[in-house]
Amino acid sequence: MFESLRSLSDSQIVSGIKTARAKEHDGMLSSLGFLVETERRQLHLKQSFSSLFDYCTRELRYSESQAMRRITAARCVVRFPDVFRLLEDREVNLGTISRVAKILTPDNCDNVLARISGKSLREVEAIVAEFDPAAALPRDRVRTVVVRVPVTPSRSVGENHLRYGGKKPSSVGVSTSTCEHVKHGTVSAPAKPLAGAAVLERKAVVQFTASEAVMQKLERIRSLASHRLPANASLEQLIDFMADYVIQREDPALREARRKARAAQPVEPTRRAAVTPAARSPRQIPARVRDQVFLRDKQQCTYVGPNGKRCASTHVLQIDHITPVARGGASTANNLRLLCAYHNRLEAERLMGRRGPRAVT
Repeated sequence: MFESLRSLSDSQIVSGIKTARAKEHDGMLSSLGFLVETERRQLHLKQSFSSLFDYCTRELRYSESQAMRRITAARCVVRFPDVFRLLEDREVNLGTISRVAKILTPDNCDNVLARISGKSLREVEAIVAEFDPAAALPRDRVRTVVVRVPVTPSRSVGENHLRYGGKKPSSVGVSTSTCEHVKHGTVSAPAKPLAGAAVLERKAVVQFTASEAVMQKLERIRSLASHRLPANASLEQLIDFMADYVIQREDPALREARRKARAAQPVEPTRRAAVTPAARSPRQIPARVRDQVFLRDKQQCTYVGPNGKRCASTHVLQIDHITPVARGGASTANNLRLLCAYHNRLEAERLMGRRGPRAVT
């Protein structure tokens, strides 16, 4: 394709790029309209996607940043139609609208839109900071890097575990801190590395802005777990410890393993009778049954749309009664399934009718 352009004259190139840009702009405006209607009809849910963002990234193949800018702009256009006019006239772009969307209100809309018209992204960010000082803080960021890590006798090639670099939070203002921690896995390595050789490892540099209260909680956890952590433990070590703690307590597979271990131990009859559960409400799901459902459904949403696609989201999972309790359904494993919150609501509306305003997904 590009080689064919070499035969064009300078004026044809200039004219062609302007035509292509106009088509690109018109396509963007058109896509916003389709996104608005897709969300209004909940078509992304019916196509087995747990959110509009999920639909845009997995089905439409937008990058995460492209998807967020378009979704934010589409929702902003619904609330404030004047935004579409500015986009149409190229007075603003998706980037500037995504910045101001969270501060726009019916009271300040006219003023804010007039001030950002024709402004650069940096100028718009300064305007947004006047209304929301927290907006001036750095955004959450995850960046993948590949580094060389020396092979040591205590570390085998291909081993996938955390190494701690001792990163500490750097201060941002008075009440916030920017925290970095690193996770990685081996990317590639020679089969038989020589002494002093190195392997390539993929690491994620994670940056986020935390409130002073969050940092105090982290320091409190560091103190409480000090007997289990190395001296001067890094944030990576601390977060790794917290992740392990939550997984040990909340992972259904691990809870089930603990139950089996307890069941294998002899228990006195009087003690077993004491822990026998009393009569439960029909809506109450025993912890054992709940974990069985999570394990059976592989901790993923089981909704399957008309297109045969399974949602498989692992976010905001809820246990749903296939036959509702109101219609005689029981809290047994064969009448329960995992659904994400959005598909649970969709199924409830299908069976019981819509109640109240629909939340944005």
